[in-house]
Amino acid sequence: GGIMNWKDIAPFVGDAAPIIGGLLGGPAGAAVGSLVANALGTGATPDAVSQALKTDPAAAVKLATLQEEQAVAFKQMTLQQATAEIQAQAQMSTAQIAVNQTEATKNSLFVAGWRPFIGWSCGAAFCYAFILQPFMQFGLVAAGVKMDASALPILNLADMMPVLLGMLGLGGMRTFEKVKGASNAAD
Repeated sequence: GGIMNWKDIAPFVGDAAPIIGGLLGGPAGAAVGSLVANALGTGATPDAVSQALKTDPAAAVKLATLQEEQAVAFKQMTLQQATAEIQAQAQMSTAQIAVNQTEATKNSLFVAGWRPFIGWSCGAAFCYAFILQPFMQFGLVAAGVKMDASALPILNLADMMPVLLGMLGLGGMRTFEKVKGASNAAD
């Protein structure tokens, strides 16, 4: 079977020309694809370009040269693509806010109450894990009660954190930072 679209060959092009590979996978894929095909001297289809990548020993050099010659245009397209992704993310967030507001206006506890319930549950778990449990353990030890470490239940907060961060709206912020390139090398 032939390759269906530009996104399929993006990783192979990306080996020689990372910026072009990144653009092939996005909305500008077809436009960038025809530039790639032109540089490789093939038909402007993903199949033809894929074939050239396999058979033409100079393909990588041609792609690197294209990326260098069109650097400004490709940087502009990359910026537009990133902006489009951020706008799409913002639209999804706006839609979620509208849903949240609609839910909050309902009188039914079943509809309007689930978010506060999850919030209070997460808050109670935090309170137990970081305040009650350590003090209870300290109190029992101070009172001379002989007990092993598992005497008091320990909550697994790792499973709860994504729920809490999502509810607080902090889940998407790391994605935004990574897109903007603000993430540090320690990640």
